[in-house]
Order: sequence, then C-alpha cells, then structure tokens
Amino acid sequence: MEGFAPAVFTPRKAGEHRIAVLQQGDDKKPVLAVEFITPDFLELSKAEAAGARAIQAVRENSEVVEAYGFPARRFENDELPGLSRLIISVETAFHLWRDWNFAEVDPATKQPVVLELNRTNIARLLEDQQVRAVWGAHLEAASPLERDEGNGSAASPTGTTAKAATSAPNVESSTDPAPAGGETTPETSAPG
Repeated sequence: MEGFAPAVFTPRKAGEHRIAVLQQGDDKKPVLAVEFITPDFLELSKAEAAGARAIQAVRENSEVVEAYGFPARRFENDELPGLSRLIISVETAFHLWRDWNFAEVDPATKQPVVLELNRTNIARLLEDQQVRAVWGAHLEAASPLERDEGNGSAASPTGTTAKAATSAPNVESSTDPAPAGGETTPETSAPG
C-alpha cells in the first residue's frame, strides 16, 4: 500500500500485567491506578457473561445488588440499562484486576488505607462515570494489535499508528462553495 511501510502485527499476550491510571494525581493527591491482566477473548466473555447473569438475577431478586454495595430495591426497566453497564464493568474489573491503590482515610489514624479488591469496592469506584470510561478505554487499548517491532502506541480507531495519506482531490480556490445571497432553499428532512 502506497505511503505505508510493511508492518507485522501480533496480538498482545493474554495474561500480561498492565497498569491503568484511572485518575490523575497532583501534589496533594496520588495517582489512582489498577494493575490488570490483558484478557483473551474467553476471559473477557466470562466476565461479560457474569455481568449478564447478575443483571438477570437483579430482575428476579432485588437483594442481588447488595453484592455490589447497593441497598436492595426493585429497579425500574428504564434504570436497568445504566445498572447493566455498571455491573458489567464491575464484573470485568473483578475478573481482570490484580491490584490497586484505591484507599479511604481511616477515621482513627487519619491515614489512607488501601481497600480490599472486591465487587463492592470496585462498584464504589466505577460508579463514577469518568473513571468507568477511563477503565473501558484501558481495557480496549489492552486488546488491540501491537506492532511487532516494539512500537508502544496502541492502534488508533483506524487500526494503524501511521499517519494516513491525504486522499481528497485538490479543489480550485476560485470555485464558489454555495450560491451567494441565499438564492436557493436549503435541503431539509424536517416535515412540512
């Protein structure tokens, strides 16, 4: 293909340990990070299936959500899609995360204490939509193909880390883009 050097791609190795920064830190607050394993498609499928089973169980028994740290209650049909996204994220994290530094301040000592890595605490963290989105992005980035020659960049949405060639034809600058003075009626799909 013109403009692109030959590139050999290999899948990332399932089981590789990776670090995901879920929230940036500063001078007063440390970075929030998790260590997770790169999943293969079977591991990811198991996690997603566990989330689907949990959502089905919530429909049948409202006490199931207590495992995620929520009070037992009946969820309305329009609440289930949002709950489903959260629970599937929690299950994926529960299956893949190996360590983290998520902590809370101990009231007695006033010192941060790292929380146990369990579904309830994962749900507390992933309830935050931005943190959940960052986790999803890290999970997606762990799965794409990686260049064999060691390029550390993940594949872009177009599937390449290379700059794409320009394919648009040249246009004469003297061509008017539209009739002057609104001489035509704009096209619309609105009724009437």
